[in-house]
Order: sequence, then structure tokens, then C-alpha cells
Amino acid sequence: MIKQRRLCVEPQVGPGDDFYKSDWSGAIDSFIAGKKGNLRVELKNENASHVVGEAGNDRLEYGLYHDDGGAITAYFDGYLITPGRHEGIDIARSPGSAVYALVAGTVIHKDEGGGGLSTLSIYNADLDVSIIYLHSDPLDGLSVGEHVDRGQRIASEASRGAGSAHTHVEMRPGRHELAAPSVDDYTLSNPIPTTFWMNRGYNICCQ
Repeated sequence: MIKQRRLCVEPQVGPGDDFYKSDWSGAIDSFIAGKKGNLRVELKNENASHVVGEAGNDRLEYGLYHDDGGAITAYFDGYLITPGRHEGIDIARSPGSAVYALVAGTVIHKDEGGGGLSTLSIYNADLDVSIIYLHSDPLDGLSVGEHVDRGQRIASEASRGAGSAHTHVEMRPGRHELAAPSVDDYTLSNPIPTTFWMNRGYNICCQ
């Protein structure tokens, strides 16, 4: 018998995410408060996790683009078909859209990619975390060693090293210039970022 899980989120509580695996990882569905719907097929058996977003937090997509035009297309550990792990969050908007810093810090690595993968790494010493942005087109005037404020424009949406325009956002504890390995790598290098983003004023859910 296939077990069906019914997800209920009270409107006053805020948005919710339902995950297949423990610790808020694996396949994910998002529901806005009060919404009813069937879970994705990956979530219909043995579901083990649920997290409710913080009321008053911005959507992560809004923080990245400063408007409502973006959408999360892949979550942390979101590879369901591609071999390996996905250690960031993919957020997509139309090519050329402005991309803004989600967290303040210092630029420690910038690779515009050319015909390959672009990387922009910003390290926040107070939090001891690196926020790494992949696939976008970093602004020409942005240099290694420069301080970046939260909400400052850092790039334009692009598809450098990817098949479609989107920005891969990755939170890595410590000082890191590069993103964690993903394709054909089955070891998680980064912790589940849900709590980190919620504590920064963002919810990773709800279209």
C-alpha cells in the first residue's frame, strides 16, 4: 500500500516545505500557507522532514533579484536524475537580470568563465561563511578584495557553464574560493543551508 501524507500549514504560521529525507534534504515540495495539493511522487512514501518558514522573511528568490520574477529550480541535494549531489540552490530568471548579494562580505575569488563556468565567491568573516555564486556574469567593476554589502548588485543572470540561465547559490562554512564538487561526487561537503538562510531573513520556499 502506498502511504499518502497530507501536509497542513496554518495560514498564520507561514510557508512550509515537505522533504523526503531527514534533516530537510532530498526531494522537496513547497506550499504557501493554506494551500492544498498532492505531494510529488518522490514524497509519497516514508517522508521524514518538514520545516516551516519564518513569518516576515523574504523569499530567497526576491533577495537575489529584488523582484518576484525569479524561481527556485533546484534545491540543496536536488539531483534526482543527474549523478552526484547538488550542494547549492539554483534560482532562475531571464538572462541579463540583475543579481544582488544575499550576504555582505569580501570578494575572494572572481572567474568570469569565458566559455566555461563562472564563479564569484564572497566571504563573510563575522559569520565565517563563503557565499558562492555560479553561472552568472560578475560585474566588470567588482574586484577581489572589495567589500560587498548585502543587497549590492554583483552580477547579471547568465548561463556560463550551464545549459540555461540561472544562478547557483551555495553556502560553505569557512573560507572557500570554489563551490563544492557535485556531478559524480556523492559526499556532502556543505551542511543543509535551510536554517542559515532563515536566520539571514530568507525563506527557501514558496512560489
